[in-house]
Amino acid sequence: MKKIELFGVMFDTLSPEEGADAIIACAKKHQSALTVTPNGSIVATARRNEALFSSLLNAAFAFPDGTSILWAARRLHTPFPHGRVTGVDLGEEVLRRAAREGLSVFFFGGREGVATSAARALCMRYPKLTVAGCRSGYFDDLCAVKKELVKSRADIVFCCLSSPLQETVGRELADTLSCPVLTLGGSLDIYAGRLRRAPRVMQAMSLEWLWRCLCEPRRFLKLTPLVRFAFDVLCLKKAKTPCNRAKNRYNTK
Repeated sequence: MKKIELFGVMFDTLSPEEGADAIIACAKKHQSALTVTPNGSIVATARRNEALFSSLLNAAFAFPDGTSILWAARRLHTPFPHGRVTGVDLGEEVLRRAAREGLSVFFFGGREGVATSAARALCMRYPKLTVAGCRSGYFDDLCAVKKELVKSRADIVFCCLSSPLQETVGRELADTLSCPVLTLGGSLDIYAGRLRRAPRVMQAMSLEWLWRCLCEPRRFLKLTPLVRFAFDVLCLKKAKTPCNRAKNRYNTK
């Protein structure tokens, strides 16, 4: 399976459908598999957060959820063949297959009641979907969360928290459970109807990030890592030019 490396993170080049098939295959084998969906902000933060970087590095699957990742890959001449794979779309594909295969899903994340609302809406969309359990993203004792998940005997776990918490928690869950764990950010809010996805025209123009910021203004405060990521990509691009490679090789000034 071909992968694309960006700042140490190994991204998969699968389509959402292919990725869902691979995750379902792990679920059928009762095989632990952490799935992450980093954007540029997460990758930039991971360069300065050892726990987050370790989680991304040890994930079984990593999908490019962010136009910044696609832009970086194009700049470095390693474009993704299937483009962006959002956590929402990947989750939908996994749920569709889980319902068809009779696999149960546990929804963990969001504010109180969001996971339950998401489960209810998804069961209406996929009547054969089996819900192993629901739990909000607020907790004081991760061990208690682990025990609840183990007791549920879920075949797949959706871990939908904020980053970098969801990646580090997701890794701990994956180390404990014998099933795939997907870190999908705010997907439960969208499934529950609490948040709307960007209009298709904005998605096509790679402006979904702007839509999210307009819906949740506090997200504007989180753009700093994204700017840092763009700067890092431009610096890396410059370092890879033939002229600069020669300078580095001969250590000239």
